[in-house]
Amino acid sequence: MTVWQSRPDCLKAVLPVEFATVREALAAAADALTDPEASPWIITAGGLILTPAWLEDYLDDEAAPLPPSPSMSWPS
Repeated sequence: MTVWQSRPDCLKAVLPVEFATVREALAAAADALTDPEASPWIITAGGLILTPAWLEDYLDDEAAPLPPSPSMSWPS
């Protein structure tokens, strides 16, 4: 997970933090989103990118399922 600060004086290049599971990354993203100047992004090992907006929407809906892995097809 990478957390970017949104202040104009902050560097955007930061080192990502690795998590063993997506659930761990989601918990860390939830913590990061409590800071109004943080913008967490999650990029999975399979290449799925979860943006700050997606994370906010997902974390607002506690019953939401985890996103499918990139190897799964999206429903038509």
